[in-house]
Amino acid sequence: IPGSLRGIFISAASDTPTLKLYDATDVAGSILVGTFTPVAATYYNYGDCSFVNGLTARATGTVTATILYF
Repeated sequence: IPGSLRGIFISAASDTPTLKLYDATDVAGSILVGTFTPVAATYYNYGDCSFVNGLTARATGTVTATILYF
């Protein structure tokens, strides 16, 4: 399922949060965005980063995020 990642808005993050995104339908696929520590009340702009196989996010800790893609 191809598409484009526009950005991610993190509304809340605590308990040693991390976030990682994959170009796949599960976490066994290619890494699209490497592991990072999200900060609450922050928008991360990915400028329409393309993915081909799908989009999967994996979070640790407590993360409330809105992922914008099309």
